[in-house]
Amino acid sequence: MDARGDHAAICRHGFGVVHRHNTVRNLLARHAFRAAGLCCDLEVPSLLPNTANRPADILVQPASPPSGALPDRPTAYDVTVRSPYCRSTMSLAAKGLAGAAEAADLDKLRVHSRTVRDAFHLQPDSPLPLLDWHFVPLAFDTLGATSSRTMAVLEYLAHRIANRTYSSYGTAKIRLLQRISFAVWSSLASATLSRMPYHGAALSSPAQV
Repeated sequence: MDARGDHAAICRHGFGVVHRHNTVRNLLARHAFRAAGLCCDLEVPSLLPNTANRPADILVQPASPPSGALPDRPTAYDVTVRSPYCRSTMSLAAKGLAGAAEAADLDKLRVHSRTVRDAFHLQPDSPLPLLDWHFVPLAFDTLGATSSRTMAVLEYLAHRIANRTYSSYGTAKIRLLQRISFAVWSSLASATLSRMPYHGAALSSPAQV
């Protein structure tokens, strides 16, 4: 039995990893971006030509620009939740609190660059073309840490939420981080429980109790 849920946090069999990703994605869309007054859509297709890749777990439209300013481009946020117990990130996680999240952030940027070059049939060392949207990874780890880039986005959203709800920035930030932590941990609990014997099924005989 995976008593501490470590294997459940990294196993790609079953629904655990996908369920955790979708849970965090949906929470961010509802309680972060939309709560901050930003319009967003999930899993938007056809952002890149010649590929079925969907770089935007959450595609967020820019806030209204100041009077006389040109509108910004939408931002494609790509959500990832990485366990620090993965073999590929364990050594990085040991060096710093957010090592796994920072590694996931860089991995997402590398994959995005490669995907864009492939979509436009560019050489590996060619500069990336200017797209109609920004790309930003949102990287978390299963112990609650985030990449520095992700934390900057969350702090920006907390400021907007605080202004909209007439609450303090500190309160808005804490509540947002608590929601994310709960989403990650509840999905981990579900993945762990799904691997327990007889989970979700009645015992067939009293002798098995």
